Amino acid sequence: MTNAPSHELPPSHQLFGFSATSGSQQGILINQAPQVNRVQIDHDISTKKYMDPIHGYIGLDQLYWDIIDTEQFQRLRYLKQLGCVNYVFPTAVHNRFEHCIGTCHLARKQMKQLDKKQHTQLEISEQDIYNVSIAGLCHDLGHGPFSHVFDNHFLRTVNPNLEWTHEWASTNLFRHLVDKSQSDTDERHPIDLHADDVNLICDLIEGEKRGRSERLWMFEIINNKRNSIDVDKFDYILRDTRMMALSLGEYDYKILMKDARVINDQIVYPAKHSFEVMKLFQCRYDLYKQIYNHLTVHSIEIILCDVLKAAHKVLCDFEQAIYDPEQYTYLTDNIIFDIQMSKDPRLAPAQELIKKLKRRDFYPYIGEVVFGQDTKQLGGTIKGKELMKRITEKDIVQFASQDSYGLELLDEDLALRKYSLNFAQGDKSPLDCVQFYKSPNFEEAGYIDSKQVSLITPSVFQEHVMRLFVKDARKVGMAEQAFTRFAREVLGIEDIKRRKEQSGVKMSQQVVNVV
Repeated sequence: MTNAPSHELPPSHQLFGFSATSGSQQGILINQAPQVNRVQIDHDISTKKYMDPIHGYIGLDQLYWDIIDTEQFQRLRYLKQLGCVNYVFPTAVHNRFEHCIGTCHLARKQMKQLDKKQHTQLEISEQDIYNVSIAGLCHDLGHGPFSHVFDNHFLRTVNPNLEWTHEWASTNLFRHLVDKSQSDTDERHPIDLHADDVNLICDLIEGEKRGRSERLWMFEIINNKRNSIDVDKFDYILRDTRMMALSLGEYDYKILMKDARVINDQIVYPAKHSFEVMKLFQCRYDLYKQIYNHLTVHSIEIILCDVLKAAHKVLCDFEQAIYDPEQYTYLTDNIIFDIQMSKDPRLAPAQELIKKLKRRDFYPYIGEVVFGQDTKQLGGTIKGKELMKRITEKDIVQFASQDSYGLELLDEDLALRKYSLNFAQGDKSPLDCVQFYKSPNFEEAGYIDSKQVSLITPSVFQEHVMRLFVKDARKVGMAEQAFTRFAREVLGIEDIKRRKEQSGVKMSQQVVNVV
């Protein structure tokens, strides 16, 4: 990075305990904040360059740096992009800081490309470009420690009915940093955004149109809920594969960005690039299948969830902190060090789990079951998605027997990880959700049958996986027996494949395909 000042965050263990401030209060502050006079920026003078290992030099002018040089954004330096994946793939140590700047860069590039092609039709203003690219810059502000471990797993175990999302948390932190900038007289550069711009940026981050009926195509650049093709995905797929030196299938995101157009208020692509779209989602599937949901990664994530549960309401009340932007600013991956350094005896269980993690003494893996959309059960057929919702550790424990030493398998001894793998559109083909145009007709767009793209395409686009771990190595045999009985008596599966795996403990991998 060139000429960009950086701020080091103080240790988070010194800063927990701020009073909570509600999201609604933050919205009021935005509207009441003194309006900052807009200044026409001389880009040649004010642009500073950031050297990115993926995109090369990225030029950003002062408005972006006013956001980047805040505690809320600098926090992203302390959040690994891939959570704990680096425990398995050691080079996966890149942070959300650089991913967000990369997403901002691609968003700005996409907006300028569309403006160049369709300036008269789209009437894209400089402020439009700022709003969309700032949404890209701030779209991941709200991730918690170890990212999706905190967001999707830990918080759901603390409160299964929690409606909080990291996208909402991103908007909460963004509003907070703007409020703080505009109300703090000590700030060198108050963030030059009006309340309407702030509201639009927040909606772009969440992908929520909120009653808008015009210019809906802008919601397809950062968080595309229509077909999931967006610059966030372009950056993280490229960045993750490059940083881990993976040789997974590649696709050309540049050609998609270059030839994208807006037709009927949607971003569409040339029909000749339909196979490139399929390659994009195949590459995403490969990453989720082989990297993000790697067996050992899951075992580590479960340990980290247990660490956070042991620290909950001792080091920090996480349910309160996620709604308090001041406190949440200092909640990062460094919480592991805060727990280790604490003298509070109540954190001893969490400290022991961290030692277990560092010794690579992971929870033993028992096996997994893979379901298609329609799953045959004894007595009938059930949707795979519905079965995923129903099954819990209790259902498996019911099939356990007490061993000869008097050990008993309990619910809390097991950890059942459930997840779905797809092409980002549930059980649909991505081509069912993407529209294409045929040059030179730039007025009409429509869908393409997958058979027109290739006869060698998947016929199934989603699978559901239930993966079982046991927390007490003494109970591996009991857990394996219970899982085997569960598969046979509930799913009607007799033949289960087995293999030895992980940490020198005898395990079995049980992969059952039920379609």
